[in-house]
Amino acid sequence: MSIFDIVFLGSGIILMLIGTKVLVDATISSIKYFNVSDWKAGFLFVALGSTFPELIVNFTFSFSGESSLIIPNILGSTNYNLFIILGIAGLFSSVLIPKKTLAVDLPVLAICTLLLFIFFNQNFFEEDVSDNLTTLEALSLIAILVLLYLSNSFKVKTKREEKSAPTENRKPWKTIAYGLIGLILLVFGSWLSLEESKAVINYLNIDKQAISFFLIAPITTLPEFMTTIVASLKRQYRLAISNIIGANIYNLLLVLPLTCLSSGAVYDKVLNFDLSLHFLGVLFVIFSVPASKQKKWKMWQSILFILISAFYLVFIFNRATS
Repeated sequence: MSIFDIVFLGSGIILMLIGTKVLVDATISSIKYFNVSDWKAGFLFVALGSTFPELIVNFTFSFSGESSLIIPNILGSTNYNLFIILGIAGLFSSVLIPKKTLAVDLPVLAICTLLLFIFFNQNFFEEDVSDNLTTLEALSLIAILVLLYLSNSFKVKTKREEKSAPTENRKPWKTIAYGLIGLILLVFGSWLSLEESKAVINYLNIDKQAISFFLIAPITTLPEFMTTIVASLKRQYRLAISNIIGANIYNLLLVLPLTCLSSGAVYDKVLNFDLSLHFLGVLFVIFSVPASKQKKWKMWQSILFILISAFYLVFIFNRATS
């Protein structure tokens, strides 16, 4: 590993961050010009855009013969999104999560997490037999995503959702072009970061799953992290939260089935803990938010999630080094 590898890795990360900021700015402008709610914009556009690095990284793993890194990377990114980034988002302000998200989107995410657990553990009691997604299982997950995406696309805005922070005046075509530039920077930065991270992997010469959790997953989670920071600083709190929830839905219902189909990635049963943790975390959001008087995601819930993420990091480090 040379100094150039480190420079290019840093450059890739910076391009990802710049691209994410540009994409978020364009989305905030689109909220005004295209009459889209902040929650819908975050779920339909920003979350999908911030998932592109995940898709690129895992397809690269697939075509380079590193399929063993695909599932750990996706599950690591998904848990980072849920526990670390959602935790950070709630530190800025209490956020009202729409009833439809609590009643439909999050339960679908929980059910699909449970489905993945079932799909990956059909040979649970046979130690030497591993499971992977069949074509039918993968296509069923993608079909659920299509239905969910369509249901959000045609959702009518409520009065509460129509309120958004003031945006700068920019013509619609400029907003679209601005967003495309951000997406290109995001995609190129993620590709460059992945290519240079391979040199780090070879240099460190440690367990590949550990590298996937501690290096690759954090890099591919940077767009969601940057989106949360930028949107929160612009007081677009609902955009920040919807991006996190949407990104996890795209990770499990799009990125995972597509890359597993293309690579035949095999599931390691030690990852059952990661899937179970995500399932319990989603259930906590579903039941804890409606239980509060204001029906909001609050600071105490965020602090709890950050503490859980610290435990999770310690756990996967011990698992990788044992």
